[in-house]
Amino acid sequence: MEFHPALSGAQEQWLEAHHFEVVSFLARGKSSGVWKVKKGKKYFAVKAEHSFSPRVNMVEKEARNLKVANARGIGPALVGMDAPAKLIVMEYIDGIPLEKWLQKNKSKLKLKKILVQLRDQARVLDVLGLNHGQLGGKLHNILVRKNNRVAIIDFEKASGVRKARNENKMIHVLGSGKTGVSQKIRSTLSPQWMDSFFGLPKTK
Repeated sequence: MEFHPALSGAQEQWLEAHHFEVVSFLARGKSSGVWKVKKGKKYFAVKAEHSFSPRVNMVEKEARNLKVANARGIGPALVGMDAPAKLIVMEYIDGIPLEKWLQKNKSKLKLKKILVQLRDQARVLDVLGLNHGQLGGKLHNILVRKNNRVAIIDFEKASGVRKARNENKMIHVLGSGKTGVSQKIRSTLSPQWMDSFFGLPKTK
């Protein structure tokens, strides 16, 4: 039976007290759920920790990680956080997951611009010493806005202690040809361009 998260009474009360109206449910994870909310005419995203979450200080850690990333324009902007209510309010990113974007995209130029943005953001996170921790697989944590600007989201498991290898992770997932995402990209762009861009050994 599929689990459907629900806001706790304390979380609902906090949102109501701060004049946020819940619009829709967006996503769920093992430790938290994400809702789209509205305040006035603006939309925001609220990540609320489950009451049974095993994580320790999850809200505080993610807020701290977001502040570090936001300082260089990366990630959804942190709007607010309440530790007792176990929730974070962030900028709402109106976009679609990178994998879904790749399925729809037909433009080589747009794809190249997306790759440049991702490489550059990964490099900045490395310089900041912040290991995102979840830049792999199908890249659900990368959204592409309607204006083709990318946003790395979900800094819940990011760490300033682990060695930051975000760019290396991006190179593997996007450029190696060993993942579903990179194979899709390589079917659109030439192997020579990909190898040169990501600094990989030249394809024979």
